[in-house]
Amino acid sequence: EQRVNYKLITSNEKPESDLAFLTHRGQCGACSTLKDLAVYIGHPDLTNPVRRCTLKLIGGLQRNCLRNLGFTNECTYIWYHNARNSGSFAPAGGCFGVCIANVFTPNNQPYGKFNPCQPEPDQLVPNEDGSFGAHIAGPGPEDQDTADFCLPCSSGVCCFSARKQSKDGRCGNTINGKQACAPEQYENGPYRLNPCLQCDECRSGPIFQKVAGRTRRNSGLKSEIERPLEVQPIHHNYAIKQNV
Repeated sequence: EQRVNYKLITSNEKPESDLAFLTHRGQCGACSTLKDLAVYIGHPDLTNPVRRCTLKLIGGLQRNCLRNLGFTNECTYIWYHNARNSGSFAPAGGCFGVCIANVFTPNNQPYGKFNPCQPEPDQLVPNEDGSFGAHIAGPGPEDQDTADFCLPCSSGVCCFSARKQSKDGRCGNTINGKQACAPEQYENGPYRLNPCLQCDECRSGPIFQKVAGRTRRNSGLKSEIERPLEVQPIHHNYAIKQNV
């Protein structure tokens, strides 16, 4: 097997040669490498392996566990942040209680009344296209003075509000000015997530998507979580034929 060097470019950049392959849609991030793609392909269900890593409780053990799944160091850290944030108690912005209560609940739960992904009514404001989204600190340095914390991401720096959910379980987070969760994730139906996954999607999902770049969905990969069939498939075949 011959190893080749490669570099990451966004899909709107003009490649320097014809040897350019789409590996995921959207901006590049900490998990955009082919090594991280191999982990996503090799683990169709990352929910359970990552949960086992989270249960190790000690930070160093959690990172080693995630790294042993095959992630690069950079990708390991955003998965570690996701695990630590979702594994913390609710007052600290986490999902510990709701996830313990739903540890044996299937990923998709078609019916339920507790929906941590459902946006707060007072957070809904009309977008230019008539849809509804919510306002928090934006993805630029100019928001750092008013935001609660900031992390490096594909656009330079992303700032976020620490107010993740109201006491009634509604989601107050957004990503790129839009709701953190799609309606099918919390509305009754075949794609409704269980409360633990809803909580994770709201409280950790926006930061993860901004920093990681690659997700299973934007890589065209199906997961053990049922989602609407709106993801365009990506054929991950990067064999390069050479003239001998």
